[in-house]
Amino acid sequence: MQLRLTPQERVTRALLGQETDRIPFTSYENKIEYGRAERELRNDGLCIVYRKTDFFKLFAPDCIRTVTFREGSGQSERHIRIETPRGILTGVELDRGPNLPWRKKYLFSDEKDYEPLKAYLSDFQYSENYDAIVQKERIGGGDFFIRGKLGYSPLQDIMLTYMGLERFSFEWADHREEVLDLYEILWERQREQCRVAASAPLLAINICGNVTASVVSPSLFRQYHLPVYSEMCKILHDGGKLAGVHFDGITRPYADLIRESELDYIEALTPPPTCDVSVKEARELWPDKALWVNFPSSVHVESLERIREVTRIILEEARGHNRFLLGITEDVPEDRWEVNLRAILDEVNGCCR
Repeated sequence: MQLRLTPQERVTRALLGQETDRIPFTSYENKIEYGRAERELRNDGLCIVYRKTDFFKLFAPDCIRTVTFREGSGQSERHIRIETPRGILTGVELDRGPNLPWRKKYLFSDEKDYEPLKAYLSDFQYSENYDAIVQKERIGGGDFFIRGKLGYSPLQDIMLTYMGLERFSFEWADHREEVLDLYEILWERQREQCRVAASAPLLAINICGNVTASVVSPSLFRQYHLPVYSEMCKILHDGGKLAGVHFDGITRPYADLIRESELDYIEALTPPPTCDVSVKEARELWPDKALWVNFPSSVHVESLERIREVTRIILEEARGHNRFLLGITEDVPEDRWEVNLRAILDEVNGCCR
């Protein structure tokens, strides 16, 4: 009997390595505009990966967080002030829409910020928010796949959320012990968050992202990322969950380390010409892991025929691999998303497994 699956079922089965009726094609919820074109894509099989429904509530009871909105030069600015028992932190974000803040000033500026930042991070507490997931699943009706996220692993969080790359580089060289104190605090907080995730009504949870060998060396990755991945995977696997990482950068130098990891899927892997690992190579490097591949972002500005050609190459290299999904995980030009996704989806739907 021929399978007739919903987009959500297609994604679920592919992640688990089960038979599907066709290769899943997905898009993050914020990479498209909702309306006629989006509805037609969903009708033809596109699955919306919804990441904005948090399975937890985060609060810091001993800190006071104040956000003030100010109009900047063409963009709204969020001015953040956090009063902690050990001092005050301030930051500024440019408002670029939902989930897209651009940090103009990080909470950490210099050495005086270590103590208040430690106090703030130590104050984090998590509680479950599972009803929000159940509600979104009901509304999605088989067209949405709800994917959880734990944010960044500790070192990545310090680097990208609280300091920025430049400040982190100086602090890593000059005050490494202080940085590692933050690392340990965040690791303990992530353990707590992960325990909440382990009981959530979700199948797949990203435990980190945006790790690229152009910034994080393989030795740093082995020492400070891999142990976190291992512990998070253990907690999530005990709860029946799949764990993955958003690897959307230069990934080849991590090949052996990813193979050693307990990760179930590699998400947002971006093949050439944008990044450095093809689908064929990924299958050989990580045969036991699901590959959730991002359509190479740089190709989105090329012709529709080129987009179709690259899609066919990717699909051919994936042929026979049951744990394969193709998705849109990075930005598409606003004037191209509709036609580009239509071209990719038509190729996916015309492909034989």
